[in-house]
Amino acid sequence: MTAQKLFEPLQMGDLELKNRIVLAPMTRGRAGAERIANELMAEYYFQRAAAGLLITEATVVSAQGNGWVGSPGIYTDKMGEGWRIVTQKLKPTGTPIFLQLWHCGRASHSDFHNGALPVSASAVKINGDQIHTPLGKKDYEIPRALTVDEIKATVNDYRSAAANAKDAGFSGVEVHSANGYLINQFLDFSKLEAGRMALKAAEVNLVPLLKGMVYSFDSAAKRKRITLTFNSEQNQIFVYIDLEKLEKIIANLLSNAFKFTPEGGKISVDVSTG
Repeated sequence: MTAQKLFEPLQMGDLELKNRIVLAPMTRGRAGAERIANELMAEYYFQRAAAGLLITEATVVSAQGNGWVGSPGIYTDKMGEGWRIVTQKLKPTGTPIFLQLWHCGRASHSDFHNGALPVSASAVKINGDQIHTPLGKKDYEIPRALTVDEIKATVNDYRSAAANAKDAGFSGVEVHSANGYLINQFLDFSKLEAGRMALKAAEVNLVPLLKGMVYSFDSAAKRKRITLTFNSEQNQIFVYIDLEKLEKIIANLLSNAFKFTPEGGKISVDVSTG
């Protein structure tokens, strides 16, 4: 992209971006023990409002999703009020801001959950790394596999978080689905058998989760379009589709596009919107 194009306005759905520069989500850890956004965070985003679009740091959708010291949340009224400080400070700039929704899954520790184990798609531990907990740096633990009912409850947590984000003044949400966090754990096919288990869970829950996100925002529901991002090892595939075709496309992805390869665990994606 030329410098001239980079600074030109862009129409993105019903949002008018003053340029094509986007602030990427970057975890700051400034929300404190209560996980409530504050004036310092509002100033941080205000300082970057010259960009065309801002995407916030990862923000947990439930207490169960916590796994990072000082990261913000969006699952209580007080958390929503904290984020409203941010969106109100940005409002005069005209720069839209999206909230990134997050659940750490197994990339967490019992120190975050009063001794209860973190949860995941299956009881498989993160190896070869440690985590910074409220009580210091520790080894990861073997997570507890979510039940089907708990998966459905987590889908509802995402829906509620999207509604809370809208109430707090955000223009949209981004669903964090990479970097080894919960949704990525359900879509991680690096282990063949675990991948088959995750496939079934994703088939049951991915469509309602995505549709719940979209319909939490009137503008998105009006456009009836959604952007999906799939990670394939080091590559990302962006798919912009009609919402009416979502169920058909997801079903196709889950049944055909994800190819299990025990040797390398790679994922290939073949998307058709026809």
